[in-house]
Parts: sequence; C-alpha cells; structure tokens
Amino acid sequence: MALTIRKLEMPASQYSIKCPYIMNPTRIVIHNTANDAPAENEIRYMQTNSAQTSFHFAVDDKEAVQGVDLWRNAWHAGDGGTGKGNREGIAIEICYSKSGGERFTKAEENAAELAAKLLIDFGWGIDKITKHQDYSGKYCPHRTLDLGWSRFVQMVEKKRRIMAGIDKPAEEKKEEDVKKTTMNGYTIERVSDFSIIYWDKSKKKGTASSYINGGFFAPYKENNLSFTLPVGNLVCDVTGESTLKWAVRKYWEPYIQNGKFRYGTKDNASQQFKGKAVTTFVIPHTGRPYVKEMTAPPSTARYAISGIPVIRDGADVSYNNFVKPQGWDASPFYATNRNFIGLKGTSIYIVSGKSKTSNFVASSEVYNAVKDFGFSDLIALDGGTSYYHKYNNKAGIVWSDREVNNIVCF
Repeated sequence: MALTIRKLEMPASQYSIKCPYIMNPTRIVIHNTANDAPAENEIRYMQTNSAQTSFHFAVDDKEAVQGVDLWRNAWHAGDGGTGKGNREGIAIEICYSKSGGERFTKAEENAAELAAKLLIDFGWGIDKITKHQDYSGKYCPHRTLDLGWSRFVQMVEKKRRIMAGIDKPAEEKKEEDVKKTTMNGYTIERVSDFSIIYWDKSKKKGTASSYINGGFFAPYKENNLSFTLPVGNLVCDVTGESTLKWAVRKYWEPYIQNGKFRYGTKDNASQQFKGKAVTTFVIPHTGRPYVKEMTAPPSTARYAISGIPVIRDGADVSYNNFVKPQGWDASPFYATNRNFIGLKGTSIYIVSGKSKTSNFVASSEVYNAVKDFGFSDLIALDGGTSYYHKYNNKAGIVWSDREVNNIVCF
C-alpha cells in the first residue's frame, strides 16, 4: 500500500521563527528524532514551540506528516543561516529512533519511500540523499547510521527505481509468468516490445509480425484522394516523412519533429473530440506506462494513444457519466472484433475478442469478461473488424482496404 502523506499547515505567525526564507530545494536531509513520539505529535510540537528548530516531514510507522512547505526553508542541519542544509535541504525526521524495534524499522522504510517519491518529483538522482551529519558533524540520523547508512541509501534507490518504472516489485514480476491466456472468449497477451507507427496504407499490408489497428480515425477527402486523420491524442513514430501522402502532409507535418508525430485533441480536425479530455494510454521515455484523461499528450510521452475507457483504476466505468462526455458516440460500439490495451502493474497487454452487444461499455460486457484478470486500466482501440494480424488472419475473412493512420506493433 502506498505511503499516506498528509499536511498540517504551519501557523503564519511562526514563519519568521521556523521557516523565514523562500527555498529552492536541491537535496534531502535525513534525521532521526531521538525520541519515541509519532509523526503528528512531532509536527505539532515543532509548529507550536518557540525554538527555531524545524523540519519539513516527520515519518512514523503509519504515515508521513508535513509541517513546512517545500518552498520554505527549515532549521535542522546545524550549518547556520546560509548553509546549504538549512537553506536548500528538505528535512525528513524518522520517528521512534530512541527505542528502535519494529516501529522504527517500518518508519525508516516509510521514510525511504517518501525520499524516493521526492527524488522522482524533483527529477533528482540518489546522490541528493544526504544526512544531518554531512552538514554539522552531529551523529544523526543516529540509529540509521548504527544500522548502516549505505543500507538506507540502497533502500531509497530500490524504491526510486520501482517508482520510476525501471525495476518491478517482486509481486509484479510474478505477472511475467502470464504471457498469454484466454478469458471468456478474449485473448490476453503480455507485450514485450510496444510501438505505434504512422501507417497510411492498407491495414492488410503491415510488415510487423504482430500488429493491430491503432487509434480511432476519421475519413477525409481532398481532391478525390481519400485518407484518414486521427481523433483524440496520438504520439507515434514517423519513420520516413517522404511516405506521407501529399493530401495528408498539411495535416501531419506541423506536428512532426525528430521522427515523432505529436497530436492532441486541440489539434483534431474532427470536432467530435476537439479540446476534450480523452482517455489516453501513455508510455513515457522514462517511468511506467499509465492511463489518464488529457487534452494533449505530455512532452515526456514516447508513445500515446486515445481509446474508449473500459476499466479505469480497476473499476467499471459509466458510459453516460464518464465515456460519453469525452465525445464518444454510438458509432464505435457495435458488435464486432475488438482490440484493447490493458495495464496491470507495469505490464502492458493486448486484449482481443469479439463484442456481442451494441454498447460494450454501457452493458459492462467486456468489463465482466476480463475483470478477474486484474487490469488497472483497459481502453478499446479502433473497432469494426479491426485487423489483428496475429490471431485473425484466417482464410475466408475479407479485410477492407481502408487505409489507417497508425498501427500498434508488438
């Protein structure tokens, strides 16, 4: 379970004593409290006494409590009024260090999680973890030092790498045993090599070993040439701009840079989704993949693609209250072969099957079929006999030659 972090506001009357300066943090400073009070008690006492001593967080075995804003300094490092510890350091006090034991062990683990989160939030590396001793010579954090400082730093780094999506926690690594399975008529396959590419060609002619139609698109015509344009958000690879058809160029080229096409709902030629926050699957350049409602893909996205939300945060979604307001009308919901992108932990899955109802979200049909797999998120991609090269290329099936603007390869 993620660490609970809550805030107790510093009284404004105490600013001049406890946190008088605006601060641009550059590091984290670890302390031990040297007593056995819980985090809330430590923060409330710090905020109400008349001494200068102050700190940003206290962490116990259950939670982290913040008592000073991160944009204000605190007096904790013992290096004076201009010292980098006091003026640039985020102070974390670890509780229950007087007696130690299980409560301290858990508090220290929670402090490592908080420190890892701060490293991620500020874009810092593990070198930004420092100790009180580094600034004043005081033997603090005393119990953490007794147990081994490098041990604590390694604990923070391990948590940072998991949060950043570089490593996977042990319980999520077990998912990799599930490479491919079926569930209530749907094929579920874990993806090891995911990409989205521009593909303004017949969907039957893809050269990747496994691919599906990607994001939803709308048909357009110009000078008797038919082509398609994306709807929603999209970030994909454009391997050769010379392959863009001339009619498409004026729509695509303004959004191409460094071999990537980046397109948001504010750019949509289709008014159906224009400017709306649409559910979008994102793979960032660093960190774990995620699903979020957005009007434009973030600059950090390596790939992004919009789709119909089916499962969000592990729960069924309401068509009328959640899906329809994004711009989705009845047209993409008819019964047909369908493809989905699913997230479980940090693993990506391609899900394929045939829906039977005219609105598979309103009926909860797909949710009920795959909910037991444990997806945190599942979005539907383009429908209508969507081409699934790996599983649906069977004799007797006639695929249309409609050209698409992107395909998902895996």
